[in-house]
Amino acid sequence: MKNLAQHRSGGLYRHRIVVRKRIYLLMSIVLISTITALLLLLEESHSSGLMLWLIDLVVESIAFGGYLAITLLMILDGACIPIPSEIILAFSGFLIWSGRLDVWTTVLSGSLGSLLGSLIAYVIGLKFGREFIERYGCYLMLSRKTLDTIENWFKRYGKVIILVSRFIPGLRTAVSIPAGIGRMPIYSFVIFTVLGSTLWNCLLIYLGVKLRENWIVIGALIGKLEIPIVLTLLLALGYVLLFHKES
Repeated sequence: MKNLAQHRSGGLYRHRIVVRKRIYLLMSIVLISTITALLLLLEESHSSGLMLWLIDLVVESIAFGGYLAITLLMILDGACIPIPSEIILAFSGFLIWSGRLDVWTTVLSGSLGSLLGSLIAYVIGLKFGREFIERYGCYLMLSRKTLDTIENWFKRYGKVIILVSRFIPGLRTAVSIPAGIGRMPIYSFVIFTVLGSTLWNCLLIYLGVKLRENWIVIGALIGKLEIPIVLTLLLALGYVLLFHKES
C-alpha cells in the first residue's frame, strides 16, 4: 500500500510538472501571437495608419487610466511587445507639465512597469532557453545575430550591459531574454534593470515636459539623441573598465 501511495504521489507530481510546462508554453504562444499580429499590421499598413492608432491608444489609455495605464503599457514595452516607451512617457511628461500627473508617481509607475515587463522576458529566456528563442525570437524582435551580440557583450563586460543597453536602440528590451538564457542572478538583473530603466524613463519624461504640446515629435528627437547618448555611455564604460583593469 505504501509503495502504491508513493507511486501515485510521484505520478501526481509529474502530472503537475507537465501541466505547468503546458501553461508556460501557452503563455508564450499567446505572447508570440500578439506580437506577430502587431508586426503583420505594421507591414501591411507601412506604419502610418497603425502608428496613429497606436498613439491614440496610448493617449486615451493614459488619459483614462492614469498611473495604472502607464504601468501596464510599460509592462508590454518591457516584455518586447512593440509599444514604444517614447510615446508612453513623453505624453506622460506633457500631462505632468499640464498639472494632471505627479512627476515622481509617474517615474515610479513607469519604472515598475519596465521592471515587470523585463522580468517576463527574463523568465521566457530562463524557462525555454536558447533553442526556443532561436526558433521564435523573430516574433520578439530578437534575431540570432542580436542574441549572439548580446551574449558576447555579457561575456566581455558583464552585468553592466543590462544598464547600458537600456539606452541602445534594438537592445533596450531584448537584452532581458539573453539575461534569462544565461541565468543571470535575479537580484543583479533587477538592480541593473531598475537603474537603467529609471534613467531612461526620466529622460523621456523630462523631454515630454520640455516639449509640452509638441511631445509627439519625441520619436524624431530621440533618433537624433540616441547616437550621442550611446557614444557617451560606451566611452564611460570603457573608462570604467580600463580604470578597473589598471587598479
